[in-house]
Parts: sequence; C-alpha cells; structure tokens
Amino acid sequence: MAEWNDIRENGIFFGGHRKNGTTLFIALLDNHPKLFVYPYQTHFWYGFYPIFSQKKYTLKEKKERVKSFIFGSLKNTVKIWMKLDEADLNNNYEEMYSLFEKRIDESNGTTKDFFDAILFAVRETLPDKNYETHEKWVEKTTSSEIYANEIFDMYPKAKFIQIMRDPRDCWAVIKNGWDKHYKNQYDSMERLLRSVIDRNYIEHRLCFENRKIYGEERYKVLKYEDLINKPERTLKELADFIGINFDGITMQPSFCGIPWEGNSLSNIKYKTISDERIGIYKKMPKCEIKTLEYYFGYYMEKLGYELEYDLEDHVEALADHYKWFNFNQQWSMKPLRTNYDHLKE
Repeated sequence: MAEWNDIRENGIFFGGHRKNGTTLFIALLDNHPKLFVYPYQTHFWYGFYPIFSQKKYTLKEKKERVKSFIFGSLKNTVKIWMKLDEADLNNNYEEMYSLFEKRIDESNGTTKDFFDAILFAVRETLPDKNYETHEKWVEKTTSSEIYANEIFDMYPKAKFIQIMRDPRDCWAVIKNGWDKHYKNQYDSMERLLRSVIDRNYIEHRLCFENRKIYGEERYKVLKYEDLINKPERTLKELADFIGINFDGITMQPSFCGIPWEGNSLSNIKYKTISDERIGIYKKMPKCEIKTLEYYFGYYMEKLGYELEYDLEDHVEALADHYKWFNFNQQWSMKPLRTNYDHLKE
C-alpha cells in the first residue's frame, strides 16, 4: 500500500494562465495507476498562499480559510463535476477536515505543512481505484509558476509543468465568459483584458526564465495546441518528464475516475480531446488581436505562434488601448496636484 509519507515529497505541479488548458492536462492523468491527481485545482497558491501564510493570521484563522475556501471549492467541484454525493466518498467532509486539522496540529504550521495536510486529507477522502499504487501526486493552481522558487524550496524533488497557449485564444475564451463569470469580478471588459495582459505577460516571460533557472529536467513547458494536434506525442513527452509509463494514460479526461466534460465558459460539453477551441480569436475585433500581438509578439514567435499583423498595426492598437488605460486608474480623475516641491529634490 502506498502510504502518504512515502509519496509526500514526489510532487508534480502544473501551472499556467487561466484557460490555458491546464485542467485538461491533469484530467488526462487522472486514471494513471501511479498518480494521485487532485481534481481541478487546489486554489492554494493564490487562495491561501501568500496572504494566509503571514504571521498576522492566527492558526485558527488559517485553518478556517482552508475549510471555507479550499475545501469549500473542492466540495463544489466534486458535486458539480463528478456528481458525487458525500455518501460516495471514503470519508464525509467533516472527517476530511478532521484529518487535515489533526495533521496541522501535530506540525509546525508552515506553508508546506498546510499544503501537505490538504493533500493528505483529500487523498484519504476521495474515491480512487489506484490508491494503493500511487507513487506521485499531481496538483494544479493557475499562475503557480510565479512561486516556482518557493515551491522548489519546499519540494526539492518536485517537477513543474507550465502550460502555454496562444494568448489571443486565451483572451477569446475568457472574453466569452464575461456574462457567465467575469462580469461579477471586473468593472468592464477593458479591465478584464488588462488583467489578462498583465498576468499573461508575466507567464510568457517565466516560461523561458524558470526553465533556464531550474533546468529542463525539473521545469517543463508544454503548449495546449500540441496536446490538441499531437496528443500521443505530447503525452509521451509529459510521461517521460514525470517519470511514469505512457501506457497508463488514457485519452479520456476524468476526475476520480469519472469522465470529465470540460469547464468551457460557453457550456460546451466534451467527451475527449477537441480542436474546437483553437483559432477562435479570429472572430474577435482586430484592435484586440493587434493589442495582444503588441504585448506578446516576441514571446509568441519564440513559442511558434504566427502573428497576424505588422509592427505599425501593433503600435497603433497599443496607443488606442493606452488611451483607455491612462484615464481609468484610481488616480486618473483626482484633482491635479498643486504642490511641486518634489521636483526640487
């Protein structure tokens, strides 16, 4: 039997911008006999760390954050995606939390202790036919590559996979989810686009910089389009990197062994890998495509994506975007300052 202490250091982390296909990648690993795959994502690397790792929060507050946000999100995922009731689990949710709490109370309460306790409790609770043969575990949180240095400090034996996608398609998918999801988080579509630009730009740089820092034997960059267009070749490459046999990977995405239909913001249901979401940016306004190419063009070409427009188009679109950006910051409409003493320093 695979005891948790035997596999707890053997972490496989997935990161990448939202809607880059990270969930599809880990869903394809779900049935592998050597892997415990945490369904969807833990939300840990933005929902708990780094804010709730600070000393200003008490142990009680930290534990409550895990219970309400991380385990709360897990319960929704299990109910909605896997359609599992509490009776279908190995433990009920209160027992899952008790397992987590006991492990935390016996630890030093570090960030790693919290992450470890979450994974341990969830593995003991979710049904998994491969429970006794696990050798590694898989976790995904979007944009966790930003914390790759902290993650590798905590887990020296870990490996990291960052999933990249054409940023134009990434934006097109996110934009399509405005009415269903994002309008509750942003005050305008322009603000949402700016968020995608800011965060995705960091990720495009990091896919090259982290790979250089940590080496290709620990840090892998894969493209969503390669999984769609060359699934067997891409999954073999992934299996070799993780250190598992390719034969254990199925082409049927699942969580807890239950087929997964995808998390499309357009309510499209999938039974297997599909190419329907490639090139959808072509229906977007040209100004948005040009703006994205301005910001990401250099990295897009390094990743093998072809640009639609030339430099003059990019610069013109950037100027139009900045007109909105410059007058929509918190300070934009404040009275002009009258004290210029700072210029004399």
